[in-house]
Amino acid sequence: MISDLSAQQVLELLVQDPLSRAWLDVRSEGEAATAAIPGFVNAPVLNNAERHEVGTVYKHEGQERAISLGHRLVAPHKNSRVVAWVASVRSSREQRAVVACWRGGLRSRTSAEWLAAALGEDARVEVVRGGYKAMRALLLEELDPGKFTDNITVVAGPTGSGKTDLLRAAGSAALDLEAMAAHRGSAFGRVFGATQPAQATFENRLFKELFAKRLRAPGYPLVLEDESLPIGDVRVPKPVFEAITRAPVVVVDMSLEERTRRLALQYGVEDSRTHGPERVRDSLLRAVARISRRLGGLRAVKLSGLIEIGFARDPFRLESHLEWVNYLLVEHYDAYYRRSIERLNRKVLFKGDIQECEQWLRNKCPQA
Repeated sequence: MISDLSAQQVLELLVQDPLSRAWLDVRSEGEAATAAIPGFVNAPVLNNAERHEVGTVYKHEGQERAISLGHRLVAPHKNSRVVAWVASVRSSREQRAVVACWRGGLRSRTSAEWLAAALGEDARVEVVRGGYKAMRALLLEELDPGKFTDNITVVAGPTGSGKTDLLRAAGSAALDLEAMAAHRGSAFGRVFGATQPAQATFENRLFKELFAKRLRAPGYPLVLEDESLPIGDVRVPKPVFEAITRAPVVVVDMSLEERTRRLALQYGVEDSRTHGPERVRDSLLRAVARISRRLGGLRAVKLSGLIEIGFARDPFRLESHLEWVNYLLVEHYDAYYRRSIERLNRKVLFKGDIQECEQWLRNKCPQA
């Protein structure tokens, strides 16, 4: 049986019961790489090359010839693609599939028919009405001022003070933008082994989280880390960024010495153990180059030299990294943080050390 689901129904199911179905995005791999809905698995009915050929014929010779070409191109691969779809359905709890393409048109309808035929008389396949485009439009509505909550608290503090760690104390109220962006923020925040999502996919991750929180609890509280507009190669949507800059803050108070040790451990020792010191050193030097104009030529040269010296020593010892991390904090991040605090002049709800801030957040967010 093949049936339709609205974008609203699909997103509610995806949030509330993600294991119940196989969520199949049958657009090409290129389309999915540019913009994807979290939870859907890309399983193209036409790959990039095939879609390009079909699109060219559609433009010059019309829909009928394009459809015919599409079937001919897919024919040698149809069985293997359908077998993969069936395997996804069999791994779902309810043995059902939700199929989406760009607008819920021919690709998703054709895929649903093939899948239903392969599954047999007990087949339960649902097509997303309006496809990806309808789901994206619905998710974008989460930024409507009438839906976007005013109950926002921002965790602020200088670089290295454990703001991301504090989000865990907020439990389900937390909205971790850096995790969604696969980046630790700032020019030095690249996560080794992780590829940042496309801008639209990052936005969809965020919008889906907002949708899920509102679905569970209207008027939901949100706790976010104080973020810059860019997080690596993606940018925080303007309404969210503006809400962050206006929201009251919980300020983590941590000494320069402790912050230096925390970052030296993370960016120096732990990254070197996991990814190799040469790779980490080269990544840090590229980060210095990216901010050299803001940092200033002489400071950039000195910071690069300190990084080289630190890694020439034992890169697996904390003490090897203290000097360059301290210099980076004092000469770059702390100055930027002070200017930001002075410019925004936000209301401070609470200020304390990391343990005190954690307890404050747990009291504010009892669901944690």
